Amino acid sequence: MRSPNRPGHEHLRTGWPPRRMPSTLRAILGAERLAPDERAALSALNFRCGAVLAAITMLMETYLTINNVLMSRHPRVVESVGRAWIAWHKAAYITMFLSAALLLAGYLFKRRRGAMRTDSLSSHLIIGQFVVVAMAFGILISYGDLQRGNGLYAFFIQMVSIVCIFAIRPVILIPGIALSYAIMLCLALQTDHLSHGTATNTLALGLVLIVACCVRYYTHIRDIRLSSQLERYSYHDVLTGLRNARAFRHDIQGRHGQDVTIAVMDVNDFKSCNDRFGHETGNRTLALLSASVSMELSHAERLYRVGGDEFVLLSPDMASDVTRRLTRGRRVFESNTSADGLLIGGQPLSFAFGCARGTIDGMADVVALTDQADAAMYRDKQKQGQGHGRE
Repeated sequence: MRSPNRPGHEHLRTGWPPRRMPSTLRAILGAERLAPDERAALSALNFRCGAVLAAITMLMETYLTINNVLMSRHPRVVESVGRAWIAWHKAAYITMFLSAALLLAGYLFKRRRGAMRTDSLSSHLIIGQFVVVAMAFGILISYGDLQRGNGLYAFFIQMVSIVCIFAIRPVILIPGIALSYAIMLCLALQTDHLSHGTATNTLALGLVLIVACCVRYYTHIRDIRLSSQLERYSYHDVLTGLRNARAFRHDIQGRHGQDVTIAVMDVNDFKSCNDRFGHETGNRTLALLSASVSMELSHAERLYRVGGDEFVLLSPDMASDVTRRLTRGRRVFESNTSADGLLIGGQPLSFAFGCARGTIDGMADVVALTDQADAAMYRDKQKQGQGHGRE
């Protein structure tokens, strides 16, 4: 008997079923793992779209509740539909209103705190409760309508609204759709008002909704990833992987009213390095500086390459703390350049830096702090014997 590893037995290792679901199918069904920024962007999208639906829902439920109260004051209407039916619907309207109010309040709260692009358990719970209540509301109202000989319009409206408004993982939403349909059809069969044609069309709509939720989710995830790539190209430096000057201007706007430390740095004798060792080595030197400094920084600090051999650091910490970190980073950089033989005048290639701290109330403050840090960097160059000119 031949070994399974010999030719002719490949089917024993690669046959059906495949060990893993195809990546495209996983993406369509929402079974793949999302990056934190992708989850945050999806959560923000659902909050924004859900807030619009919640506002409309609150208006509708307010109207329906008022209409319900007016109905309860007419004896003929009460006699026709019964007080139980009126009370039942009033409770449903109020519950739907409160659920929508919670979603809208959650959106406004996160927007006010600037936490829209955050993925948190509270975000999922707020959106999830609205979806569940909306499904239950559609089932409840449609069941009452069927008992009076009407159709499943409320159920259809709720299901279509959920699928069209929210981009929820299909692996989560599809079971919810299936369960809602199963409950609705079981209740409808008990009323003897569900025709064969209506049942068939209801099932057909359910299949359409399943396909629609997959398409909507996949489309939005693809758009989020494309947007993320464009943002990275726009806000990041290709050579070092750091954020660029445009990103610095964008990020500094979010520090309005805050005390920050700005540090400016550039490589000493960088032109001489390029002339002697070549531009490829110069590029590698910039990447080496980025790595050497970044490893010393805290999570709250950001390093930017703003052009050529010029770098800017934005930090919430005191200037003295930033100076200590940059001094350690410079020692690491000098050690690495010395090991690579990058010597100018017998000394390892190094960099100079300067820090300035102040409150950001506008771009004028940013310019002033940057100029102060720039002047401090020139003084640092003088201490290192690099002269007065910037290369």
